[in-house]
Amino acid sequence: MGSTAKVGACAIVLHEACARNLPVELHQDTDDDGVLVARTRVLDLDDECLYVDSVQSVGSSVSFDRKAGIVAYLQLNGTRYSFQSRVVSTGCWVKLNDEKRVRGASLAKPARVEEGQRREDYRVSLATIDLPHISLHEAPDNDPGACPLDAARFQANVVDLSRGGMSILVRAADRRGFRRGALYFVNTEFPDGSGELTLLAEVRHVRRLLDGETTRLGLKFVRWNGRFTQPILQRVGQYCADVERQSLKRRR
Repeated sequence: MGSTAKVGACAIVLHEACARNLPVELHQDTDDDGVLVARTRVLDLDDECLYVDSVQSVGSSVSFDRKAGIVAYLQLNGTRYSFQSRVVSTGCWVKLNDEKRVRGASLAKPARVEEGQRREDYRVSLATIDLPHISLHEAPDNDPGACPLDAARFQANVVDLSRGGMSILVRAADRRGFRRGALYFVNTEFPDGSGELTLLAEVRHVRRLLDGETTRLGLKFVRWNGRFTQPILQRVGQYCADVERQSLKRRR
């Protein structure tokens, strides 16, 4: 169970997040029982509003209903935070630094933030990083190693990644019908030239997005060959740490 940060602590968390321009994920329930999910980054905070960059989902701009509340999630110093807010305005100019302003949006300043479970590993956003490819194919639940060589593969876009798992977006044109607990082999290659890697992942969350043509999956990496799995997970953790380090350098 998460704890609620007091008003003073809430301001400290949000000010530090803005100073780092941290990514934030916004969720809003829709009338058809769907969830609109988008990402942006926090830029500034005053007495009334929290200012964010343009709100996007898979590279396209997103408009939230101003009458409905939103729930936001961000990670700071390894701790996951969430807060409730609403959209105040869109298309406003937001100060990025002393020399630059960007077109963004404003959210009502939250009264509190909820502190979630502390993450052991970095979970980094890969929304702006192009991985060479991500392909998946389903594995038998009882014996993943017996997966046939001609198993049907499908493509996906990676939203974020940690040593423990990843979130991906799958287009309906590529694959439909997912269930919690299903196992998939994930094949990818990092831009650092370290070569292809294969991981076994379990579906932990399935969420249909607003457009109805995209599904978001939360995957947890699971061990299936102990001798090889640990080095691969170490590679994933090192890559995430490198991405976080480079992101911090760009903000300085």
